[in-house]
Amino acid sequence: MSLISLLITLIIVAIILYFLRIYFRGGQCKSKHSMKDKVIIITGASAGIGKESAIDLVKQGAQVILGCRNELKTKKAMESLTEEEKKLTKFIKLDLCDFNSIIKFAEEVKKEYKKIDILMNNAGLFPQDYNLTKDGIESYLQGNFTGHFLLTFLLFDIMDKNESRIINLSSLAHLTTDYTNDINIKEMYDNNKSKMKYFEKGLSGKQILYSNTKILMLYFSKFLTQFFEEKKYNYIKSASVHPGGVDTEFSRFVFEDKYPILRVVLIIFTPLFKFLAKTPVDGAQTQLDLCYIPFNEFVSGAYYADCKVTKTKEFANDFNKINSCMKLTVEEIKKKIPDIKIFDILNNYFDNK
Repeated sequence: MSLISLLITLIIVAIILYFLRIYFRGGQCKSKHSMKDKVIIITGASAGIGKESAIDLVKQGAQVILGCRNELKTKKAMESLTEEEKKLTKFIKLDLCDFNSIIKFAEEVKKEYKKIDILMNNAGLFPQDYNLTKDGIESYLQGNFTGHFLLTFLLFDIMDKNESRIINLSSLAHLTTDYTNDINIKEMYDNNKSKMKYFEKGLSGKQILYSNTKILMLYFSKFLTQFFEEKKYNYIKSASVHPGGVDTEFSRFVFEDKYPILRVVLIIFTPLFKFLAKTPVDGAQTQLDLCYIPFNEFVSGAYYADCKVTKTKEFANDFNKINSCMKLTVEEIKKKIPDIKIFDILNNYFDNK
């Protein structure tokens, strides 16, 4: 091959790679405007897309409550902000795998703020080992879904009565859930050793568990929308979001798989993934867009990807299953916190479904 032919080939490859990179960045938020006087809660804001969402919103003047476990890590994540911008952030300790921590977080928020405009349920974790929280629920399930469910209802009474939004982080991974099968939904909270079969399968089994929590977050948005419509709460909307394939520290867990061959394959393809994957900034664009777009353009109950409403499979719209999951979640939380009153708002709701 002549030098000219080689140069032409390299140029063509470079152009192809450039446009592939642009394509995989996905949709970009184009609706930014001042968020002055808006109060926003973001869970899991110490890293990844939660961090980038917080920084972006603060720069537009929003007051952002950072609901995270580690104060030092969270404050370090905000180092790029100016001193004035940092004054718009507030760290409040929040461990979604601890119901008491969630309750304390909500109490502190209510002491300091009269209203919440946006609740971004962003935090999440990937299953590593079979592990129960202090509340006796598997950690991946409580950290990704059940904790956010409780948090949302604890804050419901101070959501802004003009226009408020709940943004739930889901994922395209919801398509690989085993909830599409006709199984007993109570298995969701069944902590007996039969659940170990998923962990014994390594990454593939853990992926199913992760996917199950992501369909639950999607279900949660649809459930809330149905509930709001029935109660005629026209001032509040909820939607779920797929951020895309994002290169964050969250992805580190896939390299801890028990099968050496799979680890080798993952390592080999890592450079390609890192090249094509979204950056945390790109991954945050869809949830940011839902913060900025006009309220009348926010489609409640929808599933968003790349800053637009995206269709889901039929099973994601099965309201019999959606209501079953949510009813069971309320029951399980009540078992752990018998005196809790926040779910009184749901009295008679499930009976009519």
